[in-house]
Amino acid sequence: MGMAKTADTAQPATAAPAPVKAKDEQLVALPILAYFDGTNLPEQLQKVTRGIDAVAWDMAALFPDAPDMLPGLRKLLQARDSFIRAAAGKG
Repeated sequence: MGMAKTADTAQPATAAPAPVKAKDEQLVALPILAYFDGTNLPEQLQKVTRGIDAVAWDMAALFPDAPDMLPGLRKLLQARDSFIRAAAGKG
């Protein structure tokens, strides 16, 4: 890789990012992502889940074929459910 010049330092040139799969393709590859859609929740609970849902989709886009992706998403879903129960006053 070449070096790209910036103001005072040389930085390694980075390759173009890999294309991100469309959400439909991600759902086929990782059906668990369907649970990271808070649109069925009341607005107050959507506020609780919005960030964690975004993390799940972002990680699936960044590491679609990683062996630890599914276990990581399961743990994230468990945390999401705990946050929902806490916000609903049941946790």
